[in-house]
Amino acid sequence: METGHMKIRSFIAINLPSGPLVDGISAALEMLAASGADVKWVRAENLHLTLKFLGDVEEDLLGEIGGALKAATLRHAAFKISFKGAGCFPNVKRPRVVWVGIESQEALGRLNADIEAAMEGLGFGREAREFSPHLTIGRVRLPRTISGVRPDAGADARADARADARADARADARSKTTAGAIAGGLGRAIAGLSGKVFGGLDVESISLMRSELSPMRSGSPPKGPKYTRVMDFPLVGV
Repeated sequence: METGHMKIRSFIAINLPSGPLVDGISAALEMLAASGADVKWVRAENLHLTLKFLGDVEEDLLGEIGGALKAATLRHAAFKISFKGAGCFPNVKRPRVVWVGIESQEALGRLNADIEAAMEGLGFGREAREFSPHLTIGRVRLPRTISGVRPDAGADARADARADARADARADARSKTTAGAIAGGLGRAIAGLSGKVFGGLDVESISLMRSELSPMRSGSPPKGPKYTRVMDFPLVGV
């Protein structure tokens, strides 16, 4: 019996090393989390700036990806970026993503453009949206969608649909509560960070990363993904 090729969930990123920068962002995370809004916050050890999400990649392709990234990074010297302020996408009233802002973006933008071109050469599609550098620190948990049911469905299906509708109503109420918390305490906390300077980072390399979901254990809260470096690529251009 043939077995499928192993796939690795991968992305390209700039990792944030431990130190004063991460300590400052972690303190801001604690303050934002105190608002009580239903947000999945990023753990300090997982903080990173995503340059390109690749998705599930055949393990056999990692060597080609590494070669393309090495060639792309050879054209770039190390540079510095600064982290300042916080905000939400798309906005604080209907947030999906909570972020810390990034300044000094010109060199970062050129690096990203070369990474996009290199990955496109291997069959990965370009991002449809313009590159907007930011450090994701939280994702708002969304209520599940409403279940549908066919008109000719049986009694059991209709009963399940009614139960789903009641659950959806409760989820909608929770969603409104979350929105209220975000527009209130969390929104005020984010506004309080609008001018906060977290510090700078000397970007000397990028990394090809692997993402693995932690196994669920009964009675224990989910730990979130585990990120592992697959390859590092120093910026050694002139």
